[in-house]
Amino acid sequence: MFKLYVFIGFLCVIAGTYWVGQRVGKTQCDVRIAEIHTESQGQVIRAMENIDVEMAGTGVRDIRRILREKYTIAE
Repeated sequence: MFKLYVFIGFLCVIAGTYWVGQRVGKTQCDVRIAEIHTESQGQVIRAMENIDVEMAGTGVRDIRRILREKYTIAE
């Protein structure tokens, strides 16, 4: 009878270890995904800042002129 309890206890330890390993792996994966999203959001913000700097130095008339020069009906 004692051997049965030891065997069941051993199986519980193995099952618990497996479950904990899965949870740790999922948590690490979630952390990595969050880091990737944060990094890509930072790149988008930096790109928007660069565009805002260019737009602040350019007037609306200048933008219209540039668009008219690049894209005309003749093309």
